[in-house]
Amino acid sequence: MKFHLKDLSLHYCVEGEGVPVLMLHGRPTDHEAMVAAFEPIYGTRTGFQRIYVDLPGMGLTRGGSWINSNDDVLEVMLAFVNEVIGERPFLLTGFSYGGYIARGILHKRPGQVAGMLLLVPAMGRGAERLLPEHRIFGQDTAHFAQYPQPFADMFASILVVHEEAVIARQGEILGGLQKADQAKMALLGENYQFSFQVDELPEPYEKPVLIVTGKFDSVTGYEQAGELAKRYPRATYIVLDRAGHGAHMEQPVLFNLLTHEWLDRVEESLRS
Repeated sequence: MKFHLKDLSLHYCVEGEGVPVLMLHGRPTDHEAMVAAFEPIYGTRTGFQRIYVDLPGMGLTRGGSWINSNDDVLEVMLAFVNEVIGERPFLLTGFSYGGYIARGILHKRPGQVAGMLLLVPAMGRGAERLLPEHRIFGQDTAHFAQYPQPFADMFASILVVHEEAVIARQGEILGGLQKADQAKMALLGENYQFSFQVDELPEPYEKPVLIVTGKFDSVTGYEQAGELAKRYPRATYIVLDRAGHGAHMEQPVLFNLLTHEWLDRVEESLRS
């Protein structure tokens, strides 16, 4: 499916029926990374409509010559919500960079967002992040060779768990990495911060929230995400040992259980 705004053609796909769940991937990947992470979970449940998008400059989304900053990306996503979701309550799920965009949407639509899941969320620009020392568990290095360079080295430097099953899952994000418009990624990196204080909400956000981080995440860190829990009274904030920026891949059992528990809380909240 396509959503059009000015010269932008934004690609998205929809799975299931029910309460909309807007899925926002990391940078620079695409919607396939979110499909792989979340469809095994949602495939066992009913009542949720998953909306997977390719954010500007990534995946199958094309155009957007006017998009120069994350304020512009947020403008796109708010227009997308208006057209595709309308006035229905919806959930937000953001991975890494997608977690930053998700918080921008929440800031603008707090009354419409019925719950939010943040997976290793980006907390500002790289230079401002508090990052732990990268640590490696496992000794599998041979299986990184299945990926072309420079991606093989990138996976090895980001992953904490160097085991075959985790390394094999990097195929979930490889396609998106290869499709990304690198010039647009650089421009969004230069103009990263929103023009407003994204986490300064007019009142505490009282809906169910899940924040999942990795103790050894050397890309976005974990400490600063804990500050978000103070702003969300109904937030579960967890730091997973033996996990980094690929926490959902490195600790899949815990991640799946936590996501199911969040969805249970969401369902309860929607009934009340």
